Amino acid sequence: MNAAYVKIGDSYYAPGCKEAKAHAQSMAGLGAKVVKPSPKCEVKMTAIPTPEEALNKTERRYLDILRERFPNRPIMIQSITLRVAHNTKYTPDFAYSYGAALMFVEVKGGFVRDDAIVKLKTAANKFPQFTFIKAQYKKGKWIETVVPK
Repeated sequence: MNAAYVKIGDSYYAPGCKEAKAHAQSMAGLGAKVVKPSPKCEVKMTAIPTPEEALNKTERRYLDILRERFPNRPIMIQSITLRVAHNTKYTPDFAYSYGAALMFVEVKGGFVRDDAIVKLKTAANKFPQFTFIKAQYKKGKWIETVVPK
């Protein structure tokens, strides 16, 4: 929680809110009277999803496969972003180390958009030191392909 927000009861209030400032001053013993904050100052706090919660069903299935294959190896979930061109970024679904190599995995369902394939191939060409894998779930089977450099 950002310390700039003021918590009153179970609610958080923006730092610029008059009522929140008055409450903070009264709590600090500066003599301001405590007033009931107006609802317009209230800040709705939402939980940030964990990377695993942000995955779709197909990606979760493949994550289970990776965890089964590599039980003692950390698997990074959408945590690395590569700049493949001006204003163009690519974030692989998974990254893990395999020996001295860093592997990036892109998971796709039956339908794959052209721009996704272009980004994947561009990343493989621009970063030949990494291995890029396309894992596609098609007709009930996983097809894993190493993307050529």
